[in-house]
Amino acid sequence: MFRPLICLLPLALLAACASPQAPKPAPLAPDAFIKVAAGPCYFRCSQFNIVVRPDGGYALDNIADTRKDGKSEGRFGPDVWAQAVAAFDEAKFDTLNDVVTMEPGGSPCISDAPSVTVTRHFTAGDEKSVRWYLGCRSKPLSTLTGKLNELFQYKTLVAQDN
Repeated sequence: MFRPLICLLPLALLAACASPQAPKPAPLAPDAFIKVAAGPCYFRCSQFNIVVRPDGGYALDNIADTRKDGKSEGRFGPDVWAQAVAAFDEAKFDTLNDVVTMEPGGSPCISDAPSVTVTRHFTAGDEKSVRWYLGCRSKPLSTLTGKLNELFQYKTLVAQDN
């Protein structure tokens, strides 16, 4: 009577040790993108929109106070997309409020600074935008926008020579 149970014991132990498979991430939407849009400020601040696709292609609209105002397109390379996605994960982007003015207990905002809206759309129905007023402290958004500016070559494509 116990012999069949004893024979099944090793199988039960093996099943208990097997690690569950992680859920597969949802496939990218055909129109997946990351967008960074910088608005005006009181003095001279670069105003621009850049939309980056998973293949590393981008569309840039330098609106005002940029290196060269106007529209352009180009390609960063596919590794830039993966690094940008990692930056969104590190910032815990999905947990941020739609409008961020400061971290709880943060210092008062500095007026006249520009705002930045960061939008990510990876899979169908998941688009999220966060608008951040740069005069207000937010460590997650400061880190995220800094990394996106680096990856999307802000100094080369947007910033004025000063």
